[in-house]
Amino acid sequence: MLVSFIKFIHILSILGLIGLMFYSKAHRILLILCGIALITGTLLVYPKHFTFHTPWIKAAYTLLFVFIFSLWALRKSKINNSFVNIGAYSFLIALLVLTIHDAVTKSTILF
Repeated sequence: MLVSFIKFIHILSILGLIGLMFYSKAHRILLILCGIALITGTLLVYPKHFTFHTPWIKAAYTLLFVFIFSLWALRKSKINNSFVNIGAYSFLIALLVLTIHDAVTKSTILF
């Protein structure tokens, strides 16, 4: 029951990340959702009988840290060009989709 609740919160936070991606004022909320996804994903590794050495889990952590760093860089940048922001957010959505693909298929192309 607890694992199902953690999984629900994990999926909800990822959907929130995707939904809020293009809202440029939501950097803080996106970072909070990344933290929730990181914590809940970590809590799900052992109950689901995986290890942290599983390739797609390592890829998910790598992509999540690149995602968090990119959000931080976007927040700190002084660039107000909408085309640059759309391109950056599109890159972040591609990272999220790649991570979700890896989690669903239990494989990765990164490692």
